[in-house]
Amino acid sequence: MEIPDILASAAERLTEDESLRSNLDDKQASALLNHTLRWLENRLKQAADAAAVNPEQEIAQAVQAMHSINVTMKSPQPPVLQEMLEKMMPLTASAVAAARVADTATQQKASILRRMVGRLRSIWRRATTGDSTDV
Repeated sequence: MEIPDILASAAERLTEDESLRSNLDDKQASALLNHTLRWLENRLKQAADAAAVNPEQEIAQAVQAMHSINVTMKSPQPPVLQEMLEKMMPLTASAVAAARVADTATQQKASILRRMVGRLRSIWRRATTGDSTDV
C-alpha cells in the first residue's frame, strides 16, 4: 500500500472517531488531526522499506496518541495543545518546515479569496444599483 493511500485511510478513520477530539474545539481538533497526519506521514517516509511498515500498527499508534491528548485536554487546567503534540508526536525539522509552508500557502489563498469576494461585491453593486462606490 502506498503512503498516500495509507494517509487517506488514516484520515478517514481519525475523522470518523469523535472520541479522539470530543474535548477539543474545532480549531484544536483540526490542529490535532493535521499534526497527526504529518506525524504519520513522517514515520512512514522514514521507514527504510515502506512495504515492511505495518500501516495498521502505525495508525493504531496515532489513534492512541490522539486519545491520550484528548483525555488530557479534559483536565481543569489543560496544557497547551501544541506542546503536547510536540511531546507525544514529534516531527522532524523538514516536516515542521513543510507544515509552515502549507500554513503560509493557506493564508495566501484566503487573502486572495477575500480580495476576490470584495471585488465581486463591488462589481455586483455597480451592476445592480448603479452605485460606483467600492466596498
